[in-house]
Amino acid sequence: SDHQMQLLAQASAMMSESRYAMLIVDSATALYRTDYSGRGELSARQMHLARFLRTLQRLADEFGVAVVITNQVVAQVDGNAACSAPTPRSP
Repeated sequence: SDHQMQLLAQASAMMSESRYAMLIVDSATALYRTDYSGRGELSARQMHLARFLRTLQRLADEFGVAVVITNQVVAQVDGNAACSAPTPRSP
């Protein structure tokens, strides 16, 4: 999302002023799910996400920081978000 790109610009400014060792991005694609919905916007979402990741790579290279990215995985089976308990195993 544009907000994440603004945050990376802000992080870049901070790193040029002081020394940092690590940049952590939590739930990297969460905003992309809300900003881009449906298959019709898949291409735009992927292009924006790729730009975001390239910017992270550039920051890592330029400032020598480690980048840690977390992401939430969501599965939807047959159109229904379903969870089932595992079947107990007998000894």
